[in-house]
Amino acid sequence: MQLIQYYIAKSISVIGLFFIVSTIANAQDIMVKKSGERFPAMILEVNSKTIKYLEFDNLESDLTKKVAIKDVLLIRYENGQIDIFDTSGVSSYVLQFLKLYTQPIKEEADTINHFKNQQEGGYISVEQFQHNAPKYTSTFHMSIRTEGEIMAWGGNDYMAKSEEGIPDKGTIKNDIWGLYRYDTLYLNALKLTGLMWYAKAEIKGKYCFLKVAYPIEPRIAKNLGLDYRPQIGFMFGIVGAVVDAYQALKRLGLIYSLETGEMMLLSRSNLLMLMATYPKLKAEFEAETKTSQNSPDTLLKYLVRLISLK
Repeated sequence: MQLIQYYIAKSISVIGLFFIVSTIANAQDIMVKKSGERFPAMILEVNSKTIKYLEFDNLESDLTKKVAIKDVLLIRYENGQIDIFDTSGVSSYVLQFLKLYTQPIKEEADTINHFKNQQEGGYISVEQFQHNAPKYTSTFHMSIRTEGEIMAWGGNDYMAKSEEGIPDKGTIKNDIWGLYRYDTLYLNALKLTGLMWYAKAEIKGKYCFLKVAYPIEPRIAKNLGLDYRPQIGFMFGIVGAVVDAYQALKRLGLIYSLETGEMMLLSRSNLLMLMATYPKLKAEFEAETKTSQNSPDTLLKYLVRLISLK
C-alpha cells in the first residue's frame, strides 16, 4: 500500500481551500495562511513585507495586527477578488486547485451557495444541520489543540467552548454533532471514531473531507474497513513528519455524507462507489494510472469534482 502522508507546512493539506475560495464572502475578507489557518478579517494594508488587518470579531478596536506576507497564501476580499501571494512549498495540486476554483465557473454555482445561509451554532444531529435549525445559537470559540496536548490526552485537533457558557463543556464534548462557525463546519469526532473533540470539514458540500484521530476501539476500526493495527497508508501527519511512535498525532482521512450521515475512508474503492452514478467522472478517474488513483492529491481532486456535480 502506498504511503500517504501530508505535511501541512508543505502542502497545507487542502485545509479548507474548497470552501475558502468558493464560498461567497459575507461582508468580510478571508485570509488563509500557508499553515492552513483561515480567519475573517478587515484588511487595512498590504505591502511588500506585511499585511495589516483588524480581527473581524473586534472591528471596533483600534488594535491593528500584522502578519508577514511570506506566511500568507491568499486573501479573498469582500468583493470576491482573490490575491494569491507566496506559493513556495505549496503542492502543485493545490496551485491547480486554486486556479480552478478562483475562477467564476457556472457549473459550481450550487456548491458555492450550498451553505450560504447556514446558521451558526451547535447542531445535535445531521438532520438538524440539514434543516438549518441549530439547537444552540451560542457563540462558539474554536481553538487548535497543541501537539503536546494531543500527545498527552489524545483526541482530535479542535477544542470548542461556548462564550456564554451554554451549553456546558460536557454537552459540547459529548452531545453536539457539529458546530458551524465562520462558514466552517466542525464535526464532533467522538461520534465518528470514539475520540474526543472536533475535526474540521476541510472540504465540504454534500460530502465532507475530514482528518480524524485514528480510532483505538477495534469495533470502530473494523466498521471503517480497517484492521485494529493502524494502516499507515490512510494517515495524515498534522505537524511535520510524524513518526509511528506518535500514534496520537496520526490522522485518518474520512469522507462524511451530509445527506445520509454515513462515513467512510478516503480511498480508491470508496470513491469509485460514490462515482457509480456519474459514469463520465468515474471513467476519467479510472483513466488515471493506478499509482495516481491511490494518491491523496487525485482522491481529493475527484472528491471535489464529485461534490460539484448535481
